[in-house]
Amino acid sequence: MIGSFPPAYSLSKNEVRVWMADLSCFACHLSSFRSLLSPEECARAARFTFERDERRFVLSHGLVRTLLSQYLGLDPARISFQYSKHGKPSVQANVDISGDVRYSISHSADCLVCAVSLGREVGVDVEVVRSDVDHLQLAQRFFSTREYEDIVGCPGNGQRERFFQYWTCKEAYLKARGIGLSSGLAQIEVLLDRTGRTVSLLTEPVPIYDLRWKIQSFHVSSGIVAAVAAAGESSEMMFARVPEDFVN
Repeated sequence: MIGSFPPAYSLSKNEVRVWMADLSCFACHLSSFRSLLSPEECARAARFTFERDERRFVLSHGLVRTLLSQYLGLDPARISFQYSKHGKPSVQANVDISGDVRYSISHSADCLVCAVSLGREVGVDVEVVRSDVDHLQLAQRFFSTREYEDIVGCPGNGQRERFFQYWTCKEAYLKARGIGLSSGLAQIEVLLDRTGRTVSLLTEPVPIYDLRWKIQSFHVSSGIVAAVAAAGESSEMMFARVPEDFVN
């Protein structure tokens, strides 16, 4: 359920808080967000060919820094990050300062999703349901037989959306694990329930249910699907939109 979080931005160990934002609503903060970025982030932003993509990078990373500052009690510009072999980010700080806050971000077009947790691995993925993707070919190549048959069994345009539901669930889980997408897709199978939201996870080489992870699929808005994965079946997932007046 989408709602509002308490202003204290406190976390308990069984909570995963999922923030959603329309980056275009924060365009007026582009300059101030850019000033928060590290030299490495500024260099990454400058490598984009198109101004649109650079803008989205700056807005998403600046907004995430501002969000994390509420949990860490640090100035957004003072937050340092480190990255795993497959690019999974984490807060680089003394545990007494960071409190073991962990996070994951994903953005597609102007939609940003950020998940924050305390002491448990977390991953998110968001995708605009695109019409230029050969979803059936990709599903047949990378998905399990049951996943593919479930997609094909959906009526009409529902097939394409179902494909992206599976894709985001898989990528959110792999990001939480810090596993590369190319090597991990074939090693997992996800089974959406009748609501299309709660996900069961099976892992290879022996196809058994992995109860150590909780995965939930959700819609950000019409035509935009996302998923969040967190270690621990007891994870309580809370969803909210970043208010437009969040940034002073």
